[in-house]
Order: sequence, then C-alpha cells, then structure tokens
Amino acid sequence: MEVSEQQNVSLRVVPEARPAMGCSFTWLTFPHRQHDDIVYLETFLRAEYVEEAAKIEQVSQRFSALRELSLSDGESMELVAEAASAL
Repeated sequence: MEVSEQQNVSLRVVPEARPAMGCSFTWLTFPHRQHDDIVYLETFLRAEYVEEAAKIEQVSQRFSALRELSLSDGESMELVAEAASAL
C-alpha cells in the first residue's frame, strides 16, 4: 500500500522591493518532526544552513512580516499572469 502526502504550494508576491528584506532564504520544515527546521541562506559571498532555534525564530518573524506585506494568492497570480502575458 502506498501512502502519499499532499503538498501545498502558495505563491505570494511582495509588490515592492524592501531593503529590510535581506537575502533570500529557504525554510525547510518537516511534518514528522524527526528533524528540526532548517534554513538555507545563500548570498553571492557564501551559503549556509542554519539550525539554531533562536535564528529559526528570527526567520519565522521575518516570514510573517513578509506575508503581511504580500498580495493575496489571487492578486499574486493575477500579477504573475499579467507579467507573463507582457513577455
């Protein structure tokens, strides 16, 4: 018997560049909790994996702030569709 987990992906666009956003990051969470969260940071100078709980909390706060600034799912998809049609 094969069990599959459904994965949900949401695209949310932040309409204006924000200098306070810092570098991009990838936040990995694991539903089975056998592993703690991990954040991958990459800049033009270096790349690193962060696993410290205090730093993961900072990422969580930054992510929440970005989500507040972002357009809704529907508005984001409309903006992406408009940009794609202009190509």
